[in-house]
Amino acid sequence: FRQKYWNKLQTLRQQPFAYGTLTVRSLLDTREHCLNEFNFPDPYSKVKQRENGVALRCFPGVVRSLDALGWEERQLALVKGLLAGNVFDWGAKAVSDVLESDPCFGFEEAKRKLQERPWLVDSYSEWLQRLKITVE
Repeated sequence: FRQKYWNKLQTLRQQPFAYGTLTVRSLLDTREHCLNEFNFPDPYSKVKQRENGVALRCFPGVVRSLDALGWEERQLALVKGLLAGNVFDWGAKAVSDVLESDPCFGFEEAKRKLQERPWLVDSYSEWLQRLKITVE
C-alpha cells in the first residue's frame, strides 16, 4: 500500500492533472482507492455509522424547524446548515461529551458559532436571486 500510494502522490506532484482535476476530494479518493485495493477496512466506518444514526434521529426536528420558516429564511437556514455540517467536528472531546447527553445539540451549537454574513466567500445573495428566478 505504502509504495503504491507514494507513487501516485509523486505522479500527482509531477503531473497534477494526471488523474483529472487535482482537488482535496481527488486526493481523498486516491487514498481511498489505494486502501480498498489492498483490502484495508475504513478505519472510520464505526464512527460514520454512529454519526449517521445521530443525524437520522435529529432529521425530523430539523425538517420541522425548516418547514416553519418562510421561503427566504429557509434558504439561509439551509445554507447555514450546510456550513455548520462542514465545520462540525464530532471527534472533539468537548463535542463528544455533549453528544452523549443530547446528540442534536452539537449541530445546533455549530450553527450558532458560524460567522455572520458577509462570509469570506459570500455569493449567497446572487445565489438566492438565481433561485428566485427558478422558483417563479
